[in-house]
Amino acid sequence: MFQRLAWGAFLPLSVGAFTYLFLRPKPAAFVVMLTRFNPLESVLTRARSITVRWGKALPEAWLAVLPDVTWAFAVGATLAIFWRGKESNVRFFWWTLGAFLTVGYELGQALHWVSGTFDPRDLVAQGLGYALGFVVFPSSESLTGSAPNRERIEAHHG
Repeated sequence: MFQRLAWGAFLPLSVGAFTYLFLRPKPAAFVVMLTRFNPLESVLTRARSITVRWGKALPEAWLAVLPDVTWAFAVGATLAIFWRGKESNVRFFWWTLGAFLTVGYELGQALHWVSGTFDPRDLVAQGLGYALGFVVFPSSESLTGSAPNRERIEAHHG
């Protein structure tokens, strides 16, 4: 399960965080806040002075939505890993909750319930990222086969 979480959640979250921290020319509010902590200020500022140039080579729309796609994908993939193959009512509950939370923050911005600026591109990116993570990411059974198959594989490699 850890390997599936690494590919489905940790890697996409790392890509999104790297984009936020180091590639966007205009840093997000939390990046500005991080640079105000003395131990991180010089490190982030120096790193950004190098890496923001890389970001300028990328399309603005890509930099704007990539973090949204990746975190939503991570949520969808994580729920798929934990709930795929479970009772359909339980799976549906978690799928619905995940979908609501994924796009809910952006909708909350549109309604001025939470801080931030609503962007319809973010809303679409989050919805697509979540659906891709939940629908496309393989379940635990599809990566290693059935339980007897898994035991045979582990015995062979163990």
